[in-house]
Formats: sequence, structure tokens, C-alpha cells
Amino acid sequence: MPDPQALYADLRARMREATTLETISAVLEYDDETVMPASAAEYRGEQASLINGLRHDRFTDPKVGELLSELEAADAFEAGSAEAVNVREWRREYDRQVKLPRKLVQDITETSVRARNAWIEARGKNDYALFKPWLQKTFDLQKQVADAYGYEDDPYDALIDQYEIGAKTKDVAEIFKNLRESLVTMIHKIEDAPRQPDMSAIEGSFDIEAQKKFVREVVTTLGFDPDRGVIGIAHHPFCTTLGPNDVRITTRYEEKRFDTAFSSTVHEGGHAMYDQNVRQDEWGNPMGQFLTLGVHESQSRFWENQIGRTRTFWEKWWPVAKGYFPQLANVDLDAFLFAMNAAQPSLIRVDADELTYNLHIMIRFELELSILHGDLPYDDIPAAWNERYKEYLGVEVPNDADGCLQDIHWSMGIIGYFPTYALGNLYAAQFAHALQRDLGPLDDLVRASRYDDIRGWLTTNIHSQGRRFTPKELIEKVTGEAPSSTYLVDYLKDRFGTLYGIEL
Repeated sequence: MPDPQALYADLRARMREATTLETISAVLEYDDETVMPASAAEYRGEQASLINGLRHDRFTDPKVGELLSELEAADAFEAGSAEAVNVREWRREYDRQVKLPRKLVQDITETSVRARNAWIEARGKNDYALFKPWLQKTFDLQKQVADAYGYEDDPYDALIDQYEIGAKTKDVAEIFKNLRESLVTMIHKIEDAPRQPDMSAIEGSFDIEAQKKFVREVVTTLGFDPDRGVIGIAHHPFCTTLGPNDVRITTRYEEKRFDTAFSSTVHEGGHAMYDQNVRQDEWGNPMGQFLTLGVHESQSRFWENQIGRTRTFWEKWWPVAKGYFPQLANVDLDAFLFAMNAAQPSLIRVDADELTYNLHIMIRFELELSILHGDLPYDDIPAAWNERYKEYLGVEVPNDADGCLQDIHWSMGIIGYFPTYALGNLYAAQFAHALQRDLGPLDDLVRASRYDDIRGWLTTNIHSQGRRFTPKELIEKVTGEAPSSTYLVDYLKDRFGTLYGIEL
């Protein structure tokens, strides 16, 4: 019988090569999103396609399957150990990846690079027709992925499972239905509230260089390690990990708005702190990776909203902010906080407040389902988008650039991703409740600047757990309950009811 440790070492080395190729692909994508000229898109597509094809070859090598089978037969690792979890998750991913033909993987990669640049041009020119053929090709490829993976109930199940392990379309739809009813009721009450925010408190002229310094000071104080990460600029803020000590976040700056860079940087910083605090001895293995995108989003939402938008947080940071931005000297802190937390239905998802944000996600989820099922012709997507924005948010969409062309995700071929944003909000509220059960009121922790304790709790309970559990199992272990929208609804009612002085 072969030595299980030797088999495991061989398997781990092979997986390390696959991970290295994956991070090389991430480097290309980071470059694409930040500094690459648009004219380089076609060749960049070839580069990315080759790298991802090689990664697919490494991961689906028949020898990997043989090693997995031998290790499973040996049953040498204690259940729940890092080795056992890694083998289990490598098996899960191997069984999925071997179903995808190499050509399909390469076609998806090359299409995503070229489609992204077509999307940039289409949005810039407000011309959906320029993007439509690429959108159709992207969905056609994702239909092939769903068919290759297989599914029992809905092809969307196969796609969402790539981002949120174990999630089912019907369950997500039910969660969204219940949440939508609560949100719409709250939004209508807030619209009629006698007290409304004065948005001039966060509008004006805010020096970009001062913004860069301020958000860097904030996010590093919260726990982002600048020696192991970089803060860059991108049209669409994101976080990506290029290596065990190389976590990149990007943000965007608006001179006329204070909150844009602050919110996006703290948000992406929350993602980065997750990636910077996974187990370094297992980095790149399932036990040294984030769990799912929904859980990842819970971390960014927690820092952005449940800490970064609170009065307790700003009581300490207000003098610092006024030092960077003298024009805030005559702004009342309560007026500033009201504007920072204003609940106002809007066009753009990334600018949406935390009350209306989930409705933006539900619209995308419903459209993706209709497109994937063949119920929504590509010519009709802009109109369908506009109708839902009017119905759910009461917002008129003036053009496609601020309508169905506003997000980068479809151009990148990540269909099934959007629901993880709303699930992340749900998870964040439930995790925050458990954190306060263990450490005490969040306001007290923030008032005392106990960010290390907060981050330590998150690392112990979430970051260091890797992919030991499914999202449902993790939430049940950490909070003692199954995932529920109750905590999110209660949190939103409390926050916005207090701000607007009404009963929600």
C-alpha cells in the first residue's frame, strides 16, 4: 500500500501548480482592469485563455484523479483535519472540472476578456447593440457549462453552485421573495417620513489626494495590512488575491462625493482582510481559501455597513476627517451621518444604500433566470430591466449605460454571481449578532477601537475555517441557527427607523 503522506504530498504539489496558474491569470485580470489599454484586449484574451487552459489541464490530469482515489481508499486522515478537508474539496472540484472540455474553458476565458472591453465601449457610447452579441455568446457558453456540470431542477443551480456551494435557485428565490416584501414596505414608509437627509453634507469638492490618504488611514486602522496588499484604482472596485502576501484592492474616487471612495475602500478592505487572514500554512489549498462569495461578501458588508456607517465609528473619525477636509468644519455630524446612510432608490447598484441594495440584486437574479431559461430575448433585455426598476424601486431608467450596461459581471461571464451579494448582507447581519453575543455590543467594541478583537473573532470563526463547512453549516456552527433573513430585516428596521424617526 502506498504511503498516504507521500500520495498527499504529490497531490498537494500538483494542486500548487494549478493554484499558481490561477494566480497568474489573476495578475492578467488585475492588469486588464487597472492599466491595460483597450487595444490590447484581443491578445490579452489569448494570453488568459492559454493560462486558464493550462490550469484546467493541471487540475484535471488523470493522475490527480488516481491520487484522490488512492487517498480516499486509504482513509488515512482524521475526519475534519486539514488534509481530509483538502482531499474532499479537491475531489468535489475535480469531479466538476473534468466535465468541462478544455476548449470550453478557453472559449469562456477569451470571450470574457473581449466582452469586457466591448462592454466598456458600449457603456461609454450608451449603445447596448455593441454589447448584445457578446452578451449572447457569454450566456450561450454558460448554458454549456450548466449542461456539462448537470443539474436536477434548474440550470441556474449548476451556475450558482460555482459561487455559493450548495445554494439552490428555488431557495434563493424564496429568500428574496420574503426579503423583497419587507424592503418594499420599509422603502415606502421612509419615502413618506417627515424627516429627510440633506445630501449637501457629503457633497462638494473633496480633494482626491486627501481622499486617498484618508481612506488608506481608515482601512489600515481597521486591519488591512499594507505590507501584504495594495490599494489601486479601477472603474469598478474589486479585490483579488495574487499570492499569499499579495492582496490587491481597488477603489474609485469622486471629487464631488465624500462617501464614494470611503465606502468602496472599506468594502474592498473587508474582502482583503478575509484573504489576508486565511491560514497561511494552507494557503492555496481549500483549507487556506475563502469559503464562498456569499461568505466573502458578508465580510465586506460587515466592515462597510455595520461598522463604517455607524455613529460610534464616526465619533472617533470625525476629527480626523475634518483635518483632511476643512470644508467639513461647519457640517453637523448627525447631518453627515444621515446623508451617509440615506435610503433613496437609485439607478446604480454600486451607489445604492444598504436598504435598497438588495432590490438591485433581485432584479439581476430574475433577469438572469429569464435569459438562461430562454424566456427573455436579448433584444428585450433593456426594456425588461427598465420595467423592473420602475416596479421595484420606482426609478425611471434614462439610458442603457445607467441601466442594463451598468455592471461588468455579465461581460466577465460570471452568471449566478449576483445573488451572493444579497446573501452576503444576510450572513453579515447574522454573524454580527453572534459576534455581539460573544464579545458584547458592537458599539462598545468600536468605541474602544477594539478592531483587533473584532477581526480576531472573524478570523477564528470564519477566515481560518477555509472550506471545512458549507455556508449553511458554517452559519449554523457560528450562530447556532440556520441562515435567516430575520437578523437583516431587524437590523435594517432598527437603523433606518432610528435615522428617519419612524416605526418600521
